[in-house]
Amino acid sequence: APPSAAPSAAPVPQAPKGETPGVRRPRTFRLNDSVEVVDSTAERRSSDFSDEQFLQAWRELEESVRDKPILASAIRVVKPRRKEDAEFLLIADHPAQVQAFDMNMKGVLEFLRSRLDNDFVTLEVQINEDKDAPRHMPPAEFLKKIIADNPAIGDFLKEIDAELA
Repeated sequence: APPSAAPSAAPVPQAPKGETPGVRRPRTFRLNDSVEVVDSTAERRSSDFSDEQFLQAWRELEESVRDKPILASAIRVVKPRRKEDAEFLLIADHPAQVQAFDMNMKGVLEFLRSRLDNDFVTLEVQINEDKDAPRHMPPAEFLKKIIADNPAIGDFLKEIDAELA
């Protein structure tokens, strides 16, 4: 007698231990992502502040992030402009400055909001599209430009055997 012709069932894949079947894990995640719990019943601070007070807090912010040199440099170079009551516009010259602000925005806002006693402070970062705007250059690039514009300086630096540290 031939074996029974019952269809053979394919094995059903099992979810790894501790996981829910049918739910996929994300392929990537950030270790420093956290869920922020906001108490909506808490009163938000909204003290008025002057531009001078904001600039003082801005300088203090630069001092507080010395361990993050790219962010500290971006804070030193970018000059904030008030758009509205507590909203400021930051015009960055380089995409790395925009990235430094984006990556550290939570801490920057917490610092400024605390110093100014105003939870409504917001920052908007944009890249400078003006081609005629002065561009900040690293020291080596600046020196190359100076030598190209004035070859006598290049000759002098060769004569004294100068090096850029």
